[in-house]
Amino acid sequence: MKTRLSLTQPMREKSALFAAIALCGLCAAGAAAEKQAKTLDYRLGATVKETYDSNVYLQDKKPDPAVVGAAPADKDSFVTSIIPSAGLTWRPAEGWTLSADYTPEITRYHAAPSENYDRHLVQIGLDGEASGVPIRQRNTIVVIDGDNEGLIFGGPGGAPAIGGVPLRNRRDQFVYKGNIRFTLSSGKWFVRPLATGYVHDFWTKQYLAAERPGYENYIDRAEGVGGVDVGREICENTRFYLSYRYGYQFQGNLRNIARHSDNHINRILFGLEGSPAPWLKLDILLGPDIRDMSYDPDPRVQDPHAVVYIDSHATITPTKNDAVTLTVVRYEQPAFASLTVYEDITYDVAWRHQCLPNLAMTAGFRAYIGDWRAPANREDWIYTPRVSFAYTVNKHLQLSAGYSYDWVDSAVADTAGREFTRHLVFLSGRCAY
Repeated sequence: MKTRLSLTQPMREKSALFAAIALCGLCAAGAAAEKQAKTLDYRLGATVKETYDSNVYLQDKKPDPAVVGAAPADKDSFVTSIIPSAGLTWRPAEGWTLSADYTPEITRYHAAPSENYDRHLVQIGLDGEASGVPIRQRNTIVVIDGDNEGLIFGGPGGAPAIGGVPLRNRRDQFVYKGNIRFTLSSGKWFVRPLATGYVHDFWTKQYLAAERPGYENYIDRAEGVGGVDVGREICENTRFYLSYRYGYQFQGNLRNIARHSDNHINRILFGLEGSPAPWLKLDILLGPDIRDMSYDPDPRVQDPHAVVYIDSHATITPTKNDAVTLTVVRYEQPAFASLTVYEDITYDVAWRHQCLPNLAMTAGFRAYIGDWRAPANREDWIYTPRVSFAYTVNKHLQLSAGYSYDWVDSAVADTAGREFTRHLVFLSGRCAY
């Protein structure tokens, strides 16, 4: 039997109290910063956000009346989010820094209470140097206390594009992401051992298709990767490196179905990082990613197979008031809603312009793609233009407003259930100390 931390209903009712107690604890510890100003700093903040969501369930087409309990189409709602935050930075010794932040989020959908959730985000980081070797370690933990059941979809094509990620992120789950790296340098050369970990544990109920037609199950997954970068400074503030990384991806069970998509990872990557010019910052990593499935795959699945791995970012600052950020991310992982693997792909461009000393605008466009490997016949594109404004009242208070629009193009033969459009409009205020 699968074991998991259980957030019982009484605990859910006390979720806000739990968040308040945790914040008070961090604030009390932060009060010591005045007595230990050289070693301890604290930060406090709170955001209140009001959003209009034009399509809560990501459904444009009315469901088949024969599908009992299916998510409705074009359901809109106002959404209120309260997001306090508290953090500490501790410098226990020369050259060492330990930081910890806790950010709870209480979100309520006024016209769709099934989508209410509480989100607890904990971030812990360590930076230091031991015997001349820099060490960097990061941990992110997310616990979402939401509905413990998935949704039922009654439109052709099943669940929304790429499984309906916004819907998934409102349900019971635990997520951990962590990484650590060491950098050994000799002149212009460096060697950087590293490791990353990822665990996504869904706490939602699972049903077979015969038990609940149209129900979307969520399937656990995890990944562990280790490797080493070897590189050299090729010009001032810029380094080139080669990397080899080996890892393993795990996919959990779906009720009594034995098939899964566990696989071994072999990545041979090329990297470029640094600032070759004052107006350009690069962090580029790409190369072949060879996968060896550890189960007996469907004959239509190529095993082993190779995909392209990309994790690349570039920031261009043509003027002191403008910054353009380009992002390309592409990697393969087990799906969270089917017993397959898919490529998770993001292309994003964002332009930030400082209109006035206290007013900044950000405009961007994102294409988010899910490309499933055969035998799944599925490829979804979600396009999202967006714009937002942030007005800084003073050093403690900032007001923001923004708008985004989603539209979907799906390669599924009958796409009515997968394709959707959505408008999001928000207003928010944040205070920080």
